[in-house]
Amino acid sequence: MAIHLNRRTMLALAGAGAVSLATPLAAQDTALRLAFIPQENPEKLLGDIEAITGWLASEIDVPVEGFVTIDHAAAVEALRNGDADISFMGALPFVLAEAEIGAVPLLSEVYRDAPS
Repeated sequence: MAIHLNRRTMLALAGAGAVSLATPLAAQDTALRLAFIPQENPEKLLGDIEAITGWLASEIDVPVEGFVTIDHAAAVEALRNGDADISFMGALPFVLAEAEIGAVPLLSEVYRDAPS
């Protein structure tokens, strides 16, 4: 199954960064848990989550579970509490996550050949 990601989806996913407090994947015996922040179209987001988690699980050979949080702060709390291993978020929630829990960006958007 081919995954087609438009610019909006890529912005939502790559945004300012993928934030992780996870243990190394090789050491994980349970599923990698991805927290997604809600968007305007929750039905499309659910389809995107299914496509992304399925693709990622096949690439890293680790089960991947995705879930939607209530808001940005809930995604940060999910990382803090260990309910999520990674969250795709934009710049503002990332700044909050970095300040509150020491989150580290793993991916960053590249726009016009420059990181944003």
